[in-house]
Order: sequence, then C-alpha cells, then structure tokens
Amino acid sequence: MTKASSSFADRLRERLGGMDAVDAAGRALVALEAGRMGTWTLDIPSNMVTGDTVVADLLQLDFDDQPWPADQVYARMHPDDLPRVQVEVAASLEHDAFYEVEFRDIGVDLETDRARSRWLGARGHVTRRAPDGTALQMIGVNWDATEAKEAEARLEAMAEEMDHRVKNAFAAIRALVNMGERFGGDRASFARTLRGQVQALADTHAISSRLARGVGGAAVSVPALDVLEAALAPWKEGGGSRVVLQVQPGIVLPTADAATLAMLVYELAGEAAERGALGRSDGALRVTLARQEARHAAFIWEETVPGGVAGPTDQAPAAFGAVLAEQCVAALKGRMRREHGRGRLRFELDFPVAPAAAPAA
Repeated sequence: MTKASSSFADRLRERLGGMDAVDAAGRALVALEAGRMGTWTLDIPSNMVTGDTVVADLLQLDFDDQPWPADQVYARMHPDDLPRVQVEVAASLEHDAFYEVEFRDIGVDLETDRARSRWLGARGHVTRRAPDGTALQMIGVNWDATEAKEAEARLEAMAEEMDHRVKNAFAAIRALVNMGERFGGDRASFARTLRGQVQALADTHAISSRLARGVGGAAVSVPALDVLEAALAPWKEGGGSRVVLQVQPGIVLPTADAATLAMLVYELAGEAAERGALGRSDGALRVTLARQEARHAAFIWEETVPGGVAGPTDQAPAAFGAVLAEQCVAALKGRMRREHGRGRLRFELDFPVAPAAAPAA
C-alpha cells in the first residue's frame, strides 16, 4: 500500500477512534441523511459506478441496473460543466486529494415531464490504490445544491441592485445640486426641493428593499400605489380629506421610474405647499393614476381653492422646479400638460408602463 492510500486509512482510523464499526456506520448514515447526501463508489479499473438510492434519484439512474458505466453518469451532467468536473476528478486521482465540484444535471421533472434545471454537488476521494500507486477505487457523495445556488444568485443580484441604486442616488443628488447652482434664486426654495428629492429616493429605496426581502431577491418593480402613498403621506396625514389619492390596481414601475415619479410628486407637493392648495386651509388636492391603454398610464394632479381666490395656484412654478419637473417627465419618456387658472391647477402626465399581468389560471 502506498503512502497516499495509507494516509487516507490513517485519517479514517483517527476519525473513528475506537468506535464500533456498526456504531460508526450508523453515525455516518445519520450525517448523510441530515445533509440529504447520497454515496457512490467508482471502481477505477472497470470504470463502473455503484450508488445508493439517493444518488440514483438525483441522477435519475435505474437503481436496479447497477453498476453504471461512468460515461452514463457523466452523461447526466450539463455539457458546459462536464469538462470542469472531469478536470477536478483527474486532479484528485493524481494528487490524492479530495475534490468538490458543483454542476448542472440533465434531467426531466417527473411531475411535468419537462426538462428541469437543477444543481448537484459532488465530493470524492481515492480510497484504495495498488502497490505501484495506481488508483483503484474512489468513494464520494452527491447532494442537491439547487437551493444554495439560487440563494447565491439572489445575493449577487441584490448586491448588484444595491450598487446600482447607490450610484443612481448619488448621481441624482449631484445633478440636483448642480442644477440649483446654475439657477441660483431662493436658497430656501432650493433647500426644500433638494430635501424632497432626497426623501423621494429614500422612500423608493425603502419600498423596493421591503419587496426584495419578501421575494428573497432584488425587487425589479415597485407598485405605483406604494410610491404615491409614501410621497403623499405627510400631506394626507395633515390634510385629512383634503388630499385624495386614487390609483388603479396593478400598475407597477421599474425602480428607476418609481424614484423618478416620487421625485416629481415631491416637487409638485412642495410647490403646492408654498404657493398652492396644500398651503391653504381651504385648498384641496386630488391625485389619480390609471391606465389609458395597455402600455400607457395617465397621472393627474389637480389642485383647487374654493371660491376662486386668486393666489399661489395662479402662478407659474419657480424656474428650478419647472426644469426639474421637465427632467422627470423626460426620464419617464412621457408627455405633460399643465393648466393654470384662477384658484386651480391641473398637471397631466402620460407615460409608458408595463402591461398588466395576466390573471392567474
């Protein structure tokens, strides 16, 4: 027996100590079942594999048709992953080391009779060699690694999404500051607008993060109702029935569009608080969002002051706010129309949205 094979036997004896063989086998079985693992043995000279029922189920091989040719086992692996698996096995044979690898299998979902996509893990080691060092036997385990791979993919997607959001948030804030410097004007108005836009970004991030936690991944779309409720919450809480929000169910927005719409609403609300209906005890605001066509929605912001009192709603918005609103509309790829009258203001925005989801069968 070579030094390499002796080292494996030595490690096995050290691990078992003076444990009874039956007791050791029982503990091994418990460990395998806890890890939902199956065991296999490769007879290297004949290139034939035997395995337990778990391995047979994982690889969809006939348990009663053993031993299986190694090529038959390899045929269950995705062709893009097979070369990597073979390299790992060859390295283990040469260097007398454990190998561990994950690969996609080629199988069929027995319930739907359709091709399935599943990840399996494998770990093995040479356990017996000839006196000249030739490998004679390898023993290993297989397990279903699908859940772990999916969790890993979700974490990667979340990390990418968070990186994207942070970069976009800083870019938006930088653009707002630069725009304010170009327009100059009232510092208080600029500060109010900037606070509103930062809050809009924060609210949208909070909503999408909450949704992401619910689905176990990165939220790529946000319900428009959640966005508008968050943006109008301070005014609805303080304004009672003076602020009415109506949103057609089922309208969802990509996170970038959701942030843009929130920024637009914060700007309109800020203007209304300074010069419009939200700054008057007798003012009223109605905000609606509904589909106009399968892929378009209409956002309408209506302010009124009963009695037609000439006041802030008759004034055009400040230059900074007007440009910001135009940029939000452009980012949403929409068209806007603004109407001013004595004691009233109406802002309309038509912009593209994703088609409504088909009802569940």
